Amino acid sequence: MLEKQLELRKYENKLNSAMESITTEQKKVKKEVKYATERARYEKEMELKWQRDQEAKLAQEKRFLEEESQKRKKEHEDMLAAAKKNALQLTCKDNTIEKQDCDDDGFRVVVHTVWKYDLNAEKCVDTVHRSHEKCSSRREVDFEDEDDHPRLREKVMLHDEDGDYTESSTEDDELLQQ
Repeated sequence: MLEKQLELRKYENKLNSAMESITTEQKKVKKEVKYATERARYEKEMELKWQRDQEAKLAQEKRFLEEESQKRKKEHEDMLAAAKKNALQLTCKDNTIEKQDCDDDGFRVVVHTVWKYDLNAEKCVDTVHRSHEKCSSRREVDFEDEDDHPRLREKVMLHDEDGDYTESSTEDDELLQQ
């Protein structure tokens, strides 16, 4: 009977040892499952974050391309409008300058006729500027004498090809600056 008890204890020890081994393995497996689950969750979160970042970059690039497209479209439209205006300007008469003979005071009338295409009126409109200048060159002008002479006003006549007139007045110097 002693032998049977020894054998029984031996089997109990083996059984306990096997149970401990199984428990240890279960703990290892639980840790590995937990680690794998956390790793899968982390990878999923990182994939979603990457996907959101890519979508945000794509949306930003799309906005940039739309803005750039609108900008280029406007530039193209402006360029076409300028080309149209230049082409229409070429249909107008050439600008002219008429200098009249000098009067007794040493001044003469200079008539500038400038033709420009008016997009609103859809026709060429001329602007007539009349100014007075000394007949002598600038080098010969005695500035004290020039200050003694009263300033002459010029009349600007605006009229279109139909003969409608609008009149305004400016200083001679303003015309020369233009």
